Amino acid sequence: MGPTVTPLEVTGSPASGQIKVVVPKMFELDFVKDYGWQIHRWFDLDSAASIDLASKLPASLYQETNILFHCFQISFMGDWRAADYVVGATIELLEKSPARVVIRTLADYEPQGSGIEVSSRYAIYPTGRIGLNCILRNKHAQPQYVDAAEYLYTAVRHTLTWAVSDLLGQKATSFTRSSGPMPRPSLLVVNTNIGGTLAFDSSTSRYWDAGGVQLDPNVDYVRSGVLAVAPSGQMLEKLQARADDVLQPQLIGVSGASQVDDGYLEHEAAYVLEATANGTVKFGVGNAHTRHTPAFVIRSWTSEKWKISSDDGKPIVDSNNPTGKKGIAHYNASTKELVFVSVDIITPQASAEARSFTLTDSL
Repeated sequence: MGPTVTPLEVTGSPASGQIKVVVPKMFELDFVKDYGWQIHRWFDLDSAASIDLASKLPASLYQETNILFHCFQISFMGDWRAADYVVGATIELLEKSPARVVIRTLADYEPQGSGIEVSSRYAIYPTGRIGLNCILRNKHAQPQYVDAAEYLYTAVRHTLTWAVSDLLGQKATSFTRSSGPMPRPSLLVVNTNIGGTLAFDSSTSRYWDAGGVQLDPNVDYVRSGVLAVAPSGQMLEKLQARADDVLQPQLIGVSGASQVDDGYLEHEAAYVLEATANGTVKFGVGNAHTRHTPAFVIRSWTSEKWKISSDDGKPIVDSNNPTGKKGIAHYNASTKELVFVSVDIITPQASAEARSFTLTDSL
């Protein structure tokens, strides 16, 4: 059995200039208006709760950045543009529930009105996994050329000591504190796109370099990925196993629903299904890799009464008790979406029944 789930909490608002996303005793992420509404502070609440782990790199060093993560840093018309120094960035809290928080920010990378716009979408789960959807958009009437585009740019606090490892043929990278209180914080970034060269500006940063990019008018240049800010205390082989899980998803045993696209949407960091009728929906994960706290989104579900059980007969959550020891779920009647997060770590040796789930519209 995996760890007991703790629900997500959200405080603050756009009007207050700050939005905090917290799982007590696990992590805190602070989205701050003065830094382009990006993650200005990251705390590992299981380790040293008072230590801000996000980058605070001054201009005297090579690459100034004051946030944990940039969807894009770009060089445009000879100038570098980054999310923490834009003017007039906006934030939307698209979804707020104990099982998932979805935040989208918009930033114009040109200071003079509409031009090159970046949309950053974060789908945050109580397990610490975050689905990333990054869009670079040309709002000019004519094509524009970005001299250089760096995406999934991640930077941690340079005054702390970190072990940085590039994993799986440079498809993922991890940061783990090499000193300080135990368990030591770790962060994993997975590039789910084809292409891009892993690079760095400092010993505490990593990003993927896309080179020059031609942007046609109102055509999106999209990059996705997964960021994991918890759990702490992860050894390198476990971080690599978590990256494998993201890069090689496997949805099995679907009935009562159809899978959306190939079944796993990287920018959601979740398996996504479209229910074909209320009643019963079955789904599961394959055994090619260990599955770490998988998340599922069931769209077009219309019953406000529901129950999720594993196929070995064990109840997990239901509409009266949406938070349990082995999972958490939330149903949004407005969007007709049900989000379910298993907190189990499901090994390849687990039985087919233990890796499969049934959603029903009765208690």
